[in-house]
Amino acid sequence: MKTAGVWLVAFVPILFAAGCASSVATVPGPHEELERQVMVMLSTPVPLRLGPWDEAGPSYQSDRGMTQISSTARAVARQYHLELLDDWPMPSLRVHCVVAQLSSGQDLDEVLAHLNVDPRVLWAQPMQRFHTVAQAQPAEREAAGARWRHLEVLHNIATGRRVTIAQIDTGVDLNHPDLAGQFTEARDFVTGNGFVPELHGTAVAGVMVARPDTNIGLVGIAPGARVMLLRACWETGEVDAAACNSFSLAKALQYAMRRDVQLINLSLTGPHDILLGRLIDRATAQGIAIIAAADDGGTSSGFPANHPGVIAVGSRASPRGQRTLLAPGQDVLTTTPNATWGFQSGASFSAAHVTGLSALLLEVSPDLTPKRIEEVLRRTGTNPGGISAEALVDPCAALTALRGQGESVRCSPLAEAVDRSNPAGLR
Repeated sequence: MKTAGVWLVAFVPILFAAGCASSVATVPGPHEELERQVMVMLSTPVPLRLGPWDEAGPSYQSDRGMTQISSTARAVARQYHLELLDDWPMPSLRVHCVVAQLSSGQDLDEVLAHLNVDPRVLWAQPMQRFHTVAQAQPAEREAAGARWRHLEVLHNIATGRRVTIAQIDTGVDLNHPDLAGQFTEARDFVTGNGFVPELHGTAVAGVMVARPDTNIGLVGIAPGARVMLLRACWETGEVDAAACNSFSLAKALQYAMRRDVQLINLSLTGPHDILLGRLIDRATAQGIAIIAAADDGGTSSGFPANHPGVIAVGSRASPRGQRTLLAPGQDVLTTTPNATWGFQSGASFSAAHVTGLSALLLEVSPDLTPKRIEEVLRRTGTNPGGISAEALVDPCAALTALRGQGESVRCSPLAEAVDRSNPAGLR
């Protein structure tokens, strides 16, 4: 369903039913409502354990523990005149996240100030909006990004086998001929009503893992890798626009962290977020590399790309001097819904290129840490325009150097991918 606003969480009376996580689905609503939502973190009792995951999420094995959380949440809501909307366990942080909405006339900052000194609350934060970093391009354009790939060189060394990528994004066309069979699972953390095909997610997936055996001529960076599709963003109805929020992204991150993934792709950007930051910290501590799109346009704070431990990737120089890797993000030919193809631009696809390349590196050296992946990419890259904080990724040099083939092979002519009018940018 298309809407000019954003998705909200619908309240139903069964919230916090004993023994299970909420199965409340999100529904569309006006954007100003999102700005009146808060997320309240409650401590999870140590003996409380999670049971199996189903479509609604994990269930608690201890009814008594769930009752305790439910009772605390309702008491907090009554005291601060909040309406409980949804909830989700975050076992990686040993917290239970509760979403609530302010009553009419309440001041958001004032409510948060009270919640953050309440001894029952670990912390409270506003619900925040995120967006993808992409723009569609006319299909007549030349696929400049393809010059960067040199896939015949890369795929003679690795294709990403035995590597799983968690793609946290919009929906993906699961039946696209270039993508069919490339996914381990597909879950919807937006509505819970089923996975849907959408433009941004389909395009990002194509850059990473499009199959080489369809006679179409379009091949992903890591066709041997497999992708776990986690829908946490949705199309807004605006041209090429997709949005996410703190809660949907946190649910997807939590899910990915409890699965056997080596990489997480976040082709999105937004404001700094406490919950997401702590989940990212835990994921990188587990050895999961997180690749995020840098905000090329400088319209947001640049999170999560600017978060410590995240591999930030952009298509041109960061307006903030951010420590960024550069990869193709202009006129990238990739998969689009309904078995079609198109040219897309934006840092979303720069991040997808580097996520795919990271899968190749992990096939060659499975023990690479997130920090080591970035070090290899930066050390073997170049610095167009002499910008020390940024490095233009050279996939051939990175992969051959890691494989230990002596002097690394460069993807010549790499310079063709650099925009001469903006030396730090890629065409």
